[in-house]
Amino acid sequence: MRTAQVRCEELVSVDRVWHLRQTGLMDGLPLTDLNAVLSACIDRIYSKGEIIFDQGDPVDSLFILNRGCIRISAVNPDDREKILAIYSSGILGENLLGPKEHFEARATAHEESWVSIVPREQFLILIQKRVAIALNYAKILSQRLLEAREDIRSHSFLDTECRLAKVLLSLAERHGKPLLGNGDIIKLKISLSHEHLAQLVGGNRPHVSMMMSKFKRKEWIHYQGRKLLIHREKMAGLLQARDNGVPSPH
Repeated sequence: MRTAQVRCEELVSVDRVWHLRQTGLMDGLPLTDLNAVLSACIDRIYSKGEIIFDQGDPVDSLFILNRGCIRISAVNPDDREKILAIYSSGILGENLLGPKEHFEARATAHEESWVSIVPREQFLILIQKRVAIALNYAKILSQRLLEAREDIRSHSFLDTECRLAKVLLSLAERHGKPLLGNGDIIKLKISLSHEHLAQLVGGNRPHVSMMMSKFKRKEWIHYQGRKLLIHREKMAGLLQARDNGVPSPH
């Protein structure tokens, strides 16, 4: 395993407290509580493509993503993946206190990522002594449940083109920044292949590639080097038109 455990002094150039404050888990915590969380963390740097935890591994720790990007995937027996989510901050392994004893998904570093790991025993102590952490943890679980239900709804009622549009808008919201001089065009900060998009959408790569070409012709998306630009208003207009029963133009 190439994972490197990182001592706190090796991250001296990084404000560890600042990063913890960016996670919903630490909302409203005073500095003394944040320092207590830091003392319970083991910091690791994962290289691109490295597995952080695998499907079937014991659920024994909570993972806090400080910097980088991690994708969560369901894996079938022949190791094909269906991407369930992509995170650039927040927590992973949120089912730590659930009934399952093993992870039901794989977490892979989409790019080099800095992760703080809190062992289960330490996390139990933290939430017993600090109610704010427990409440924030419950809020995150509720949000993840809503997202899972919305994903099921999309796969049940939307065609592949609309699912792709919804995925692109979600990526723009979570992993994008407005283009300088045009706030309605969002530039993704992460790189995604058409294969990654197909895994997110639940379609096949050739079909997704064909739709991406169509979106580009319609000027709903653009490229700046390897980075994807998404025209938020036009993409949302496609979904609005479908809601109103207007067929997609070819």
